[in-house]
Amino acid sequence: MRELLTVAIQQSWYSNPDASTIDGSYSGGFTNQPASAFSAIALTARVNPTDTTSGSVRLEYRPEGEWSAVQMNGSVRAGAWLQQTAGWSRRRYAQNLLEPLAKQPQHSFTARTAVTFGRSQVGTAYQFDLSLFDASATQPRQLQQRLGLFYNAQCCGVGFDWQSVMVPAIGSVPAHPDRRFTLSFTLAGVGSFSNVLGAFGIGQGEGSGTRRF
Repeated sequence: MRELLTVAIQQSWYSNPDASTIDGSYSGGFTNQPASAFSAIALTARVNPTDTTSGSVRLEYRPEGEWSAVQMNGSVRAGAWLQQTAGWSRRRYAQNLLEPLAKQPQHSFTARTAVTFGRSQVGTAYQFDLSLFDASATQPRQLQQRLGLFYNAQCCGVGFDWQSVMVPAIGSVPAHPDRRFTLSFTLAGVGSFSNVLGAFGIGQGEGSGTRRF
């Protein structure tokens, strides 16, 4: 049995209006919007036309009378060896003195490709995030890109992760990339846990070393 279509509508009420500015249940919760006793009205629709394809749409409408966030995501899988996901979103940040152009909508695009071989013993994944337009740039710019590789045997596994994140400009410090390389190990029977230093999510394990460059 497959779930073909799911539609949900939600809105939250806060006894403390300040909670609306940090509510992670809504995409517009961290967009400098003024505090409100009511959250945005969120409409979410998910569709799964086949076992290998899926898509979703999320719309958030604020009580003040504007669309604060729009999100669209899709996923395609080819057997057990390839999975491709992509998404587009638009958020509207509240205008403030530091960013007078922030009222303009900001668009972003993300994509992730994952490939596994054999019985999922070897695999790789690549992800990138682009800012298509924001208050400080009129051309697309890359916010993040990550490349991960892993190999798992019966007794242990090893994973490599390379990540580059664009650190925004702060005061007189210009924007610059922060690059990291992570090496992770997994031991059978010991278990695995998330690497707090920023592993990609594949091949994480008991010990790891990180080097920035």
